[in-house]
Amino acid sequence: MGDLLVAARGAGYEVLEGHLKKLSTRIDWALAKRVFHNKTELNLLRNERNERAHENPPPLAERQAQLKVAPTLASLYLDYLVSIEQLIAKFQTGKK
Repeated sequence: MGDLLVAARGAGYEVLEGHLKKLSTRIDWALAKRVFHNKTELNLLRNERNERAHENPPPLAERQAQLKVAPTLASLYLDYLVSIEQLIAKFQTGKK
């Protein structure tokens, strides 16, 4: 998301330094600029990422339950990653 905002800035979008500081502010920027539209999905992915990055590993039973939704989450992550890469390329070619 950080690279997306940097590319958007280069394409003429207003991106403040505060927008680049945290994932939540990058998401807020993307929603406000209508780059993405599904706040629920983006916040779900952000929360999942934060839990894995900032908390201790969950107990075995919770990890097993998480495996049941892993394919759905992985697909969602990949969809957004592809979209972000496509948008970066679009911004770098000068298209808004």
